[in-house]
Amino acid sequence: LSLITGVKLIEKAIDINQFMPWVVALLIGFLSLVVNILVHKNQQKIALKSLSIQSEQYGQLIKNDILSKNRQEWINTLRDSVSNYLSSHELSKLIVKHDKKGKDTPPEYRNEFKIWQSLEYKIKLLLNPEEEKSKKMIELMTLLNLSTDYYSDLKEAEYEKIKNEIIQLTKSILK
Repeated sequence: LSLITGVKLIEKAIDINQFMPWVVALLIGFLSLVVNILVHKNQQKIALKSLSIQSEQYGQLIKNDILSKNRQEWINTLRDSVSNYLSSHELSKLIVKHDKKGKDTPPEYRNEFKIWQSLEYKIKLLLNPEEEKSKKMIELMTLLNLSTDYYSDLKEAEYEKIKNEIIQLTKSILK
């Protein structure tokens, strides 16, 4: 263009001081953006970690609560079953003692026999067959069933001893 018009262009010096506030403002804005992104990512990591920890703790609390409730239900069921089992044995013992006349088992005894037999199976199902105390309980229940000949004083003493052992062992299992 200067060749055509023959006018010499006057070069202007660019004053850097004029653009400096804009450059500084852009740099500050860019740095602010980068810092905000980094802070946000860090806060997000912390929040996710916190949420994860809370989730684990809450899950553990729920698990503990469920286990506690299940354990209490098991304790109540085992306690009631052993109690009913021994009561049923006592009742059947009284029925047999008072019916020494005939050889036939009275119908009441058959019903009680069914009840304590059912309770025996229930107790066995509630116990852990791998634990020593549970094995001992099953053994004592078998001995109690075998000691149902209530006609002799010796058998009566043996029966009472086994019954008391069952009660003590049940207390120990329930602890």
